[in-house]
Amino acid sequence: MKLVFLVAIVISFVFGRIYVNPKTHFFEDPDKHTVIYHGVNAVVKNAPFIPVLDDFNPRNSLSTKDMELMKQWGFNTVRLGVMWPGVEPEKDKYDAKYLEDMVSLVNKMGEYGIETIVDFHQDLLSPLFCGEGVPDYVTDRLGPLKEECNATVIPIVARIFGLCKSFHHDYKYPTDSKGYPLIEHCLKEQFAHYYQTPECASAFENFYYSEDHQDRFDKYWRKVAKSFKGNQHVLGYDLINEPFAGDIWTNNSLIIPDVTDNLVLEPMYRRLHKVIREEDDEAIIFYEGTQFPDAIPILGGLIFPVGFEFAPAGNTTVYNNRQALSYHTYCCASGQFACDRKGDAGPDMDDICDSYNKRKITQRVKDFQEELGGGGLLTEFGACSGSESCFKEMIRVVEEADRLIQSWQYWQYKYFDDITTQAGVQEGLFNEDGSAQKGKIEALSRTYSPYIQGVPTKMYFDGKGGKGFHLMYTANKGTKSNGNTIVYIPDAHYAETGFGYVVSPADKLNVTRQRYNLVVDHLTDLTGKEVNVWVYPRNGPEQGKFISPEQDEILWEVTPPAQPNVMTVTFVRTKQVPIGKRFVIVDDSGFVVCDVTVPKMDQPVSCTIPRTSLIADYEIKLYSNVLSNDYQVGSMKSKDIRSLYKNDLKITWSTD
Repeated sequence: MKLVFLVAIVISFVFGRIYVNPKTHFFEDPDKHTVIYHGVNAVVKNAPFIPVLDDFNPRNSLSTKDMELMKQWGFNTVRLGVMWPGVEPEKDKYDAKYLEDMVSLVNKMGEYGIETIVDFHQDLLSPLFCGEGVPDYVTDRLGPLKEECNATVIPIVARIFGLCKSFHHDYKYPTDSKGYPLIEHCLKEQFAHYYQTPECASAFENFYYSEDHQDRFDKYWRKVAKSFKGNQHVLGYDLINEPFAGDIWTNNSLIIPDVTDNLVLEPMYRRLHKVIREEDDEAIIFYEGTQFPDAIPILGGLIFPVGFEFAPAGNTTVYNNRQALSYHTYCCASGQFACDRKGDAGPDMDDICDSYNKRKITQRVKDFQEELGGGGLLTEFGACSGSESCFKEMIRVVEEADRLIQSWQYWQYKYFDDITTQAGVQEGLFNEDGSAQKGKIEALSRTYSPYIQGVPTKMYFDGKGGKGFHLMYTANKGTKSNGNTIVYIPDAHYAETGFGYVVSPADKLNVTRQRYNLVVDHLTDLTGKEVNVWVYPRNGPEQGKFISPEQDEILWEVTPPAQPNVMTVTFVRTKQVPIGKRFVIVDDSGFVVCDVTVPKMDQPVSCTIPRTSLIADYEIKLYSNVLSNDYQVGSMKSKDIRSLYKNDLKITWSTD
């Protein structure tokens, strides 16, 4: 019975090979569903370069229990590190067993409705610099490596201010039998600082410009693409994780935003695109710009457009349905000292982090929607511990991604003995005892729509307060039926309160409940029509208090409905509030549904509004009247009150 139930909730929503819709820039399945991804990374950076597959543990497994948990939490994608040293541990000696195991893992996740991005993951290019990426035999040929920053004025100044240190002469870490620095010493420093060493910078330069290295890189990707060819559980291939600019100390032009993307990465990506397409012409190719200098960690983080003239396919639109920009956002990149060693932003960083993540995500979406074409996916964020600062960072990122209707993958699912981060086991979603980190699950396990029978124009979930959800989309007709939409319902937010839902147009939609999902069936062809789905908690606080930035006290109270088909909102100001007040309600579709003035004390003023006005993402603007002019003193939002549907609301301005 359990197996039948599990299969039912998985295979119902598997729709075949996914492409990018070049017009909408969303992922789309063959039945014309827009597909939204929420998921995680799973990258094992050291031998054996693959998660533990048989038994669950909180540190490094990716077992069937893990897949069940992912499904339970609403995750439908994994970015999986298929590591070059695992594929080719020695020159021209490919590990068939490793690739077979990786293919089996991808297939098993596919059975749970989880699709995979195959990722060539590197940080710092090699264990020689406290990172990972290329096999030992490539590391042995990365030289000659530069050890000083003395070519031009810029590195000399950097050296004076301590920004350019030699890996070999300044860090001087003890090494193992291969000559690689010991991990316990590497973790004493934030790994991003090692990129700045002349040794690491020149190694990237040599890797990019060596015909031999690039030929070996081509062969790695050819082998990987051939192994996964035709696998419908593979969403695509991520060509290289976070490529560094190169030898910035010798070639100072590389610190100019867009130079490396355009002159170094774009030609490499075009060649890799050709290599992969010779083996697999269907999967999406994901490509990344540099982290620096496309973003520069000064003044709260300077964000620049990526520097590519074209996506990997070149000057053609033929592959715009099979290429997508892979991008990352970390508040830690907003400044040199924005985060502590565990990846957690400081206590005074909220405003800076809000701004940085919004600007970064917005710019990257603009990059592919307005300039490059194809799609995009936020493939990394997070990488922090189990602190409140970490939870805030996760929430601000996923909320911004939701605002722009972007798919995302958290870094990362488990610690996997990550050799370049310092948060330990808490970097993942689990505690040492195997229990899930409640704050992270609440941040990531969100109400959303993974499959939408149309083009979404809004998808909002108030995870911080009211727990209301609103999906709005323009319907299209599925190829097999009138179509359906899936809304994932997380236990993390509704287990205690229960939930209700409302849809529009109600007479043309049928809603059924499965274990983790609502299925919204179109009963007729709704092509071109607006469809709305709201979800709300059945229970919540009955009253509360809001303090405006100017210290006005506003009380709110939820009351039983006075009328059956509309919501009544009543406004009062007490005798302690001699100045006239004005209230403006903006519903979650952005429309003003109520605008009233309360001219007299203790004399209520009411307005009636549609019942769906205060479910999610609404705003009640508060104004004081001074010398016949209204000025705004605050704004109450859904997170400050709660999600409301079958209730009325009373708001009392109690003190100025």
